[in-house]
This record gives sequence, structure tokens and C-alpha cells, in this order.
Amino acid sequence: MSKGPSGWLSRLAQYQAVWRSPDFIAAALTLLLTTASWLTGAAGSGPEWLAPALGLVGTAIGGAKIAVGAGRGFMNRELNVDELVTIAIVAAVIMGEYLSAGLVAFMMLFGKVLEDFTAERAELALAGLGSLLPATARRRTAEETEDEVPLTALVRGDVVIVRPGERIPIDGEILVGQAVVDQAALTGEPVPLPRGPGDEVLAGSLAHQGTLEVRTNRVGAATAVGRIRQLVAAAEGERAPVVRRADYYAKFFTPAVLALAAGVLLITRDWLPAVTVLVVACPCALVLATPTAVIAGVVNAARHGLLIKSGARLEAAGRVTTVAFDKTGTLTLGRPVVVRTMASSGQTELELLSLAAAVERRSEHPLAYAIVTAASEVGGDGQPSADPDSFRAVPGRGAEAMVRGRQVVVGSLAWLDDLGVAVAAAEEAAWSEHVDRGETILGIGIDGRLAGALAVADTPRDEAASMIGSLRDAGTSKIMLLTGDSQAAAGALAQQVGIPPEDVRAGLLPEDKVEVIKSLQDRGEVVAMIGDGVNDAPALASADVAIAVGVGGTDVALEVSDVALLTADLSQIASALRLSRHTLSTIRQNLGLALAWN
Repeated sequence: MSKGPSGWLSRLAQYQAVWRSPDFIAAALTLLLTTASWLTGAAGSGPEWLAPALGLVGTAIGGAKIAVGAGRGFMNRELNVDELVTIAIVAAVIMGEYLSAGLVAFMMLFGKVLEDFTAERAELALAGLGSLLPATARRRTAEETEDEVPLTALVRGDVVIVRPGERIPIDGEILVGQAVVDQAALTGEPVPLPRGPGDEVLAGSLAHQGTLEVRTNRVGAATAVGRIRQLVAAAEGERAPVVRRADYYAKFFTPAVLALAAGVLLITRDWLPAVTVLVVACPCALVLATPTAVIAGVVNAARHGLLIKSGARLEAAGRVTTVAFDKTGTLTLGRPVVVRTMASSGQTELELLSLAAAVERRSEHPLAYAIVTAASEVGGDGQPSADPDSFRAVPGRGAEAMVRGRQVVVGSLAWLDDLGVAVAAAEEAAWSEHVDRGETILGIGIDGRLAGALAVADTPRDEAASMIGSLRDAGTSKIMLLTGDSQAAAGALAQQVGIPPEDVRAGLLPEDKVEVIKSLQDRGEVVAMIGDGVNDAPALASADVAIAVGVGGTDVALEVSDVALLTADLSQIASALRLSRHTLSTIRQNLGLALAWN
């Protein structure tokens, strides 16, 4: 950051749109002329008419826009703050209090300038996001060649090629290649992360150390960059409900002050005390409770990879008392992994995993991918050179193939039993603890004999347990798990991440989740629902605050959400609620001070 006078001048120059705005010019002239009027009068210098003239001109410049708002309210038969402020300014001029009249007009304009300044600061902070996108992209053609096209020519499903040192032009999924991806400008993650096939990447991210082929999921305004800009623009034009209540209170405040001034006039039969009431009660401080805090909150969230869609959603997030989580893909990774290899006598765990992977490499089942991935990670020859012979997959049961002259079967224990591969009661009992934890047991038979088994499960995200703790520390009174999965799987996950058993609801259909949320709301709870899939959409739409996790979430989940996390880092959930509460606290403090001042 630049330091010294030149650095400050450079930063001030960035806000030229604010300094050149009519509101700033009027506010500056009002303050200048009002101050000159006061100094001239206090010093007794110059002609006698000079001080009042300077004060009148300054007040007229600052009060013109306020008077227009008052006239509009009068024509619409509405009482508003502008009417009270206009009356106060006129009353101060009648009293000869040119300093008071000018300062009242200045404070009203100053509130608008502050709002403009915050909005411009938001635009400047996010303007760099647009420059993150390249003008063109390399699209892979049907002939396996590269065609350089403008971003507007890309559509969902196109495959783009990104080389080292280049910006990724779209939100999409990596199909081919490995690279280190820097997405700090979008998500706030300071350390570039390794990314490979199956991983989601964001438009504007910088690729290092590898060439990627990325399938387009979202382009243009639909990308994370585009959504951030849209949300900030919407926030600039919207007040949170707590700020709208300030306007609501002002409608009662105005007639109350007018009635008080009229009462003082009737009692004292003197205009001076009545006019003094109007001037003193002018609600300048109340008017300064503008959407500034809302805009700042939305922008600050966007810098850290949180998309808060409006001021209303910001306030709702600040009042959350109960957080409900979906399980699969939200608290868990959303994909099965091999958590345990259990080999019988005569086989090593590596050999068993390698043989299972040799069979499953021809299968498209998610469990097959988990087995092949596990073999690859431990260095087994489950990604072997020889293709299996006579491969056969039976949907819902398993798969079998000849591997190096051996008949290998991988599947459910019931299917193995049907094929004549006996599972001893002792082994089945030993493996039952994995079933109790919600894990899936896949038996492995070799040449008609049981060789062992694999335990496969959808494991919790690394940060899930710490995030639950952070939510409790932030004041969330109740944390629940709502899932369509089995009670065993749900209970095991809840125990791992720290959710009490009594707050777990398993075996739920989408409509069942909605009923649970409504019952909580009927008891006065403000509910945040967190999910990522199509089946979560009804529950998300029913909740007071809907939070969609990660760019990998479905479009429908993102559409109905109030807050979207650009990454799957669950720790951001606590950050979102904490930021919302802080922003609301700031607004309420401002309103309280404003009302106390008046």
C-alpha cells in the first residue's frame, strides 16, 4: 500500500465519481459558505449584510434538494423526514440562526455523500474482478483442435483449454490435467490449491504448473464473478429491513415533533420556543442510518467467498438461532471413499485392493471409482496394465471379471452368497461394526472363496467438526442434521462432527425436511438450512435463511439460496453468520445513537 501524501492523493483520486457528484459539491459549498458566514459574523468584518447573505446562499444550495423531497411528500400527502428538515431549516433562517440552518442542510447531504462513497468503494473493490476474465478462450473443437473464441461464444458443455499462467475464463469442471489454481481474488483463500479431474474451478482463477481441459458449466453473468457484481449492485439499491424501520419510525417522528412545536406555541404564545423545538428535533442523525452498513457487509462477504444476496437476507442471517444441515455433499465430501481394507488369510491388503480395482476399473459405479482411486493412492497395481477378461456388472449387486486367470468377484455379501462364495458368521460379525457406522461392506471373492472385504463410506469434511464448534461459539442455540440417509449413517456422522443424537432426523424425504423446518419456525426459531442438491431445494426455500455450499452445488440450490459459498469450505458458514450479526449490530447502534441524540 502506498504511504505518504502521494499515496493518499492516489487513493483519493480513485473516488472522482464521488468528488464530482452534485451531492458532494452541494455539501462542500454549503459547509464552506456557512462557515464563512459564521466567521464573518463573529469577526464583525465586512458589510453588515455579508454574513446573512453567505448563510442564506449556503443554506439555499444545501436545502434545495431537501425541499424537493419535501414537496414530493406534500404532493403525495405523505409525512417524511424531508418535510421536517425543510421546516427546521426555514425556522432556523427565520430565527437568524444561519449556522444551524446550514449545518442541518449539510448533515442531510453528508449522509448521501457517505452512502455514495461506500457504494463507490464497493465498486472499486470489485472492479478488478472484471479484469480477471480474459477476452477470449481456447475452445476444443470436434476435430480435437483449438479454436480461439470470445467468451460470449461459449456455451454450457464447451471444453476450454487453459495453459500455465492463464486465467480460467469460465466456471467449470476439470476433465483432463493437473494444475495449481490460485483463486484468492474470488474466495479469499491465500494458498493456491492443487486441482485435477472432477474438481470445480472458478472463472478468474489463475492456473499454474499444468495445462487443464475444463468443461464449461457457467459463463458470463452466471459465473461467480458475475454473481458477485450483480449482488453488490442489488445491495447498493436496497436497505435492510432494520434500515427501512428507520424510515418507518421517521413517519411517526415527524408529526410528533410538529405537534410538540404547536403545543409549545399554544402554551407560550411565542414563536421562538416553538421554532427552537423544530430546529433541535431535526432528525439528521436518524437519516444518516443509510444502507452504508449493508453495502459494506455484502462487499466484505464477497471478498471472502460469500455471496449474500440482499440486505433482507443479511438481516435474517444475523437473527439465526437454529442451523440445519443436509448430510451428503454438505457435511460430507459427497463421494464414497475406501475407509478400510480387510483381507482374509493368504492375501495382503494391497493385493486385495489391487484385484478389486482391476475388476472395477471397467465399471461406472461411484463405488468402483472409490476402489480404483484407493488403489492408485496406495500404489497398488489396481490400475494394472492388463485389462480384465469377461467383465460383467450386475446393477445393484456388484461386478466380476477374470484377472490374470483368477475369477474375482466384488459386491454385496448377499450377492457373493448367491454366487456360492460363503461368508463365515465370524467374519460377518467382525464387519458389523462398520455397518453400524453407516459404512457399506463390499465382499471380495477369488476363485469361489472369500478373500476379504472393503468398507466404503462418504466421509465428513475435514473442517466439519470445527465448524460445528464455531457455530456454537457464535451463539447458535441448536444444530440439526436432516438427511434422507439411514439412521446408522446419520448417527455415525453426527457423532463424528458433534451433533447430538436427539437433533438428528434420518430417512427424510424432501417434504419431510420442509415439515421439520416449519415446526421449528412455529416454535419461534429462525432457521438456516444448508445444502447443495436438488433434493435440498424445498427445504432451502422454506428456511428463513438458505445457504448453498460450493460452486459444485446444483443450479436450483444456488437459485433458491440466500447465501452461497463459492467454495466448499464449511468454516465460511460461521463467518457468514458472524458477519451478518456484526453488520446488524452496527446498524442498530447507529439507530440507537441517532434516536438518543434527537
